Amino acid sequence: MITKQLEKVIEKYKITQTNNIIYGTNIPMPNKVIPTPWKTYIRFDETQFYFFLFNEKGITLYTRDSESCATIL
Repeated sequence: MITKQLEKVIEKYKITQTNNIIYGTNIPMPNKVIPTPWKTYIRFDETQFYFFLFNEKGITLYTRDSESCATIL
């Protein structure tokens, strides 16, 4: 599944250097903690998954669904 999503990103954005791409995620932050006598429940923000492209222009993040991207210079 990840391979097909990566292929969509490569095709949509016409990426030629495919050996510089890694798969990663943001760090989900806890937004609620409920302690009980038996367990502690922790609720996290939604996790987002990205493809990271590293090249001479900077780092570009592509969403896994290939709907958007952002470049960090």
